[in-house]
Amino acid sequence: MNKINIALVCTSAIFFYIWVAYALDFLSPRSGFLSWIIALFLGIISLFGSLLFVSEMKNKSNRWYLGIPLSIAIFFVVIAISLDFFHIGGTFPSETSLTMLAPCSILFFLSVPADQRKMVIIPVLISSIISSYALFSYYYLLRGMLSPLQTSWNVVILLLWLYWAIGTPIIGICLVAIAVRYKK
Repeated sequence: MNKINIALVCTSAIFFYIWVAYALDFLSPRSGFLSWIIALFLGIISLFGSLLFVSEMKNKSNRWYLGIPLSIAIFFVVIAISLDFFHIGGTFPSETSLTMLAPCSILFFLSVPADQRKMVIIPVLISSIISSYALFSYYYLLRGMLSPLQTSWNVVILLLWLYWAIGTPIIGICLVAIAVRYKK
């Protein structure tokens, strides 16, 4: 494996956060602190993976800069996870930063070199669909914050949960698939 393959696999880590958190909760219901540490660890791994990918793409792709928004989104996820643990800012920063992962992943996929772009067509399409869903869910979250008495919070939570539990892991799987298929 070369640096780009490793960077792609590392970048995918944060997309599997919810699966790891649920596995920890299943194994040990009182794993709040451990879950927070794991989330922070996965975020930092993803941040370094995305930064390594962008730095490797500088010499290989004329669209390397399209990978930067995902690095920024992951950075904000790490900050939001830290703030969430200390109960600063409520859950809004983490929900906002997690919602931005899907749209930024579209650009990240498009930052590959021209000779590799055919293999990212399907991941870009999948990420576009998931991004549309994420932004739709986020709209209902914002609407609920602006008019909390006229909002069904169960629906909002379900929409966000589906994005986190199904949408983001699918994008993570796309990143791993590209890592497996990527050639120098």
